Amino acid sequence: MTNYVGPRGIRAAFIEDETPVQRYLETLGNEDFRVIAGYPTVEDFCSARPEVDVVILDLWIRAAEDLPQPVRGHKALTALRRMGYRVLIYTSERRRFVLARLIRAGASGIVLKTEPDYVLPKAVVAVADGGVVLPMELTGFIELLQREQLLPSIGAQRLRVLQGRARGESNRSIAARLHVTEKAVENYTTLNNAAFAEFIRTVDLQGLDPAASSSAAAIAKMLGVGSGDLFDPDAPDLAT
Repeated sequence: MTNYVGPRGIRAAFIEDETPVQRYLETLGNEDFRVIAGYPTVEDFCSARPEVDVVILDLWIRAAEDLPQPVRGHKALTALRRMGYRVLIYTSERRRFVLARLIRAGASGIVLKTEPDYVLPKAVVAVADGGVVLPMELTGFIELLQREQLLPSIGAQRLRVLQGRARGESNRSIAARLHVTEKAVENYTTLNNAAFAEFIRTVDLQGLDPAASSSAAAIAKMLGVGSGDLFDPDAPDLAT
């Protein structure tokens, strides 16, 4: 790792306990940003308090042999957010309700470890710029919220981009089909992601009866949970 940063001046750090992934993250970077520090636990990171724009957080930090379990999951995210950091989750977790709850708790983005190598660097820059990055697992959820009229109405072209992304179509394919640039597709996706984050962070479905509310029932079915589970502030740590 190095203190050199590109012309954008973006600095990132990571919290990751697996050695192969640590080595990969140490080499991460491009002309816009550099990874300047890495830590095996949230506790180590909080002790150091590095000056960075983005924290790449592994959701499933495990305890070293004979040591207590370190802070992880929802509690780790909350601790970093309280310190003012923008957090990008880097995880193998795919359950929709877990991913949605992380965005609700303040994560700026989520990248799955199974995604192509180019995804994470782009996500770091997007998060540093104040954007929201979502995995494909949540894109279909945005489309459902749009159908249920729980998100503000969007234009036809933006809706077509959303529908294409929900089907797993690439930005290049969507751009060619809609006769727009890939940058335009990225911009539409940024707007859709921001709308989802605003909804999931502010909506209150606590106590709604899925039998009486088609919206609550649809959301619960999409996430595979009860209507209140996602929004329960007393729910147990997601990583346990």
